[in-house]
Amino acid sequence: TTLAMHIAAALACAQPFLEGTANIALDVLWMDLEMPRRVTQARVREVHAHGAVGRFDVYQGAPPTLAEVFATVDRLKPNVVFVDSLSRWLRLESENDNAELTRALGPVLTGFQARDITLVVIHHDRKSEGTGGRNLRGASSLLAMCDVAIEVKVEGEVNSTRRRLAIVSRHEGQRTMLVRLTDEGFVDDGPSTPQHTAEILAACAGGPMTGEDIAVLVDTGLRTLKPVIEALARQGRLTISGSGKKGSPFLYDIPSKLGITRKSENTQYPEDSMHSSPTLGVGRNAGNRATAENAA
Repeated sequence: TTLAMHIAAALACAQPFLEGTANIALDVLWMDLEMPRRVTQARVREVHAHGAVGRFDVYQGAPPTLAEVFATVDRLKPNVVFVDSLSRWLRLESENDNAELTRALGPVLTGFQARDITLVVIHHDRKSEGTGGRNLRGASSLLAMCDVAIEVKVEGEVNSTRRRLAIVSRHEGQRTMLVRLTDEGFVDDGPSTPQHTAEILAACAGGPMTGEDIAVLVDTGLRTLKPVIEALARQGRLTISGSGKKGSPFLYDIPSKLGITRKSENTQYPEDSMHSSPTLGVGRNAGNRATAENAA
């Protein structure tokens, strides 16, 4: 819920979030079907969504019918709708029943696709561990209906603010990344896999390398490696030169302080130290001041 709320606020405020930024402020509808009003209000304030450039509308209350949801989105015309949580909304007799899930969720997806609205739902994990997006509780058909599924796991101790995101996408395959929640929001917290970290450092030990050169040596797409390279640079484990423009690409190199020499093919590179181990109030910002009205 915390991760999704930060994403929603970034979209409505056109603010950077991890690897991307919304080009324009989007209108967001947040449907909170689980938390008390005071908790929802506190979360909205914490992510600064009350100062959104776009709309940030909040529904807080009992699960609405699908007809009520579509009546609301047809009036508000949001770009993105967040639902917390899916199981609370659908109220299935058996969420393990693929046929029942398809009957309930099929009209939802069809309606949102017809309106060109992105739907983001929060769902709980199953008790048994799964991989490749299969931690989702309930019927297996749920994952098949998702364009993108993001599994959120605590990294480290129970009270850790670090999270490992396992991202499964029908468009880009699978990848993972580590993030950490700070007072300023979620930040990238380092390379997603120790293997890629070691391979990138080994590639750069041969001298200044472009991102494309690193990708060739590591035999992995630059899109996958770029977040790891940028995280290593922020950690001071790689230096960056060049302007990133035509004729002067970014060049990545090993800082001399790491004491890595290039005289031998048997050079030892530093290992990665990372351990791998879920009321409608309508507000429009006007002069940084949000207003609300009951639209139930």
